This record gives sequence, C-alpha cells and structure tokens, in this order.
Amino acid sequence: MLTKLERENPALAKLAKQKDLTQAFKSLKVTKFQNVDDLFTSAKYEQWIGYMIHWNSQSKNEPFTVAKMFNDQLGSKKSFEMFAVAAKSANPNVEQMGKSYQVQLFKLFQKAGNTPGQISTSLGGDAAAAKMFTTVMQSTSKSDRKLGVKFANGFLKQWKEAGKTPAQLEQIAPSFLKTYATLLRATEKSAIKANPVRAAAAAAARV
Repeated sequence: MLTKLERENPALAKLAKQKDLTQAFKSLKVTKFQNVDDLFTSAKYEQWIGYMIHWNSQSKNEPFTVAKMFNDQLGSKKSFEMFAVAAKSANPNVEQMGKSYQVQLFKLFQKAGNTPGQISTSLGGDAAAAKMFTTVMQSTSKSDRKLGVKFANGFLKQWKEAGKTPAQLEQIAPSFLKTYATLLRATEKSAIKANPVRAAAAAAARV
C-alpha cells in the first residue's frame, strides 16, 4: 500500500528513500548554477524545499532552515554572499528569499551567542555585517527588527571603541550615520564632564 507521501508526491517520496536531506542538498550542486535566480527558481531547488519541510515534519530534532543547510555546507561567508545577491534580484520571489535567508542566518549567529564583531569576522568584514543587520531591521517581524537594532547598536559601539570615523562608516553603511553621530555626541558629553581638555582634543582629532 502506498504511503500518503507516495500518493501525493511520488518524486519526493522517491528522493526521500534514496537520500537524506543533506545528501539531497549536495546533489543540487548549488555552486554550479549560473546565478542565484536560476538556483532559487529551479525545479530541483523547489523539490529540495519540499523535502526539507517533509523532513522537519518527520524529525524530532531541531528543524532545518535553508540558512542552516547553506551555512553547514558552504560556510557563512559564501552563504551570505549568495543571499545578499538574491535580495537584489528583479524577481520579487527571489528577492524575498534572499532577505528571509539573511534573517535566518542572522538568527543562527544570535542563537550561538555571537557578538557583532564575531559576525563581522564570519561574514568576511564589517560591510557584510552592516548589510545583514540592516536587512534584519527591515524584517516584517517586530521581534526580528528589535534584534537587528540591538546588534546594529552593538556594532556601532565597537566602531566607536575602535576610533572609526563617520566618514569610514559612510563607506559601508550610510544608513547608520545618524545613529552613530548620536552615539558619538553622547560619548563626548560624558567625556567632557569627566575630562574637558582630553575630550576636546579627541573631538578635534575626529574632524
């Protein structure tokens, strides 16, 4: 007697018998696609997504996400680069995938207890981290947006502690400039109260 899956989706049932979720992902050969649009709109990818949903429904372990599988198999930097390109796609469905997968990847970092600095290292630099935090802050989820703001503020505090200037920030995350300027002013006010001469010299050095 056929199972429900075999009746409703014979191709997926066959795949599930032949490969586990990771093996099925590897068989996609994602890096062989010409671009992310071709990958994320392909029939094979759609089938793998269906398999992931089925796999999660049958497993008692923590559910897989697209970002988790990409991260496990391709690494954080490569995965983010692909998601970031997808987020700029002219195809609205692919664009949404790119944004959603970035949020998923961010949540992996957040759950692992990574700091903004550690995320920057994992993604290959501050520009990538700033881009990720910006995407998370634009999420449709209120809780995600709050997390994005929290990490963006932590990112800016680390920049301030490293003595980075607004001009340097503008090169990678111009949308953060207003917040950074407010942070610097607040820091200067506190410093002036503690040591007026030194604070004035530090402010002049940043000009």
